[in-house]
Amino acid sequence: MIELHFSYSFTLFGSKPKREIEKLDDYKILFYGVSDDKVELIVLCPTRDISEKLKQFLAIAYEILPKKELTK
Repeated sequence: MIELHFSYSFTLFGSKPKREIEKLDDYKILFYGVSDDKVELIVLCPTRDISEKLKQFLAIAYEILPKKELTK
């Protein structure tokens, strides 16, 4: 299991990245919180390949890169 931590501007993207992830079956959102303009999003991925697909998707669609990656 791979845990990816993302941080981005709510003003810039709103909850669009979270909603896009929710549409996909392979991912589980562990945490979503908004404070001021900052969104903290933690996503659990079952495999390294699936986590790489999510990182690539968010980088291309929203220019969001993970700030932390943990292996569980």
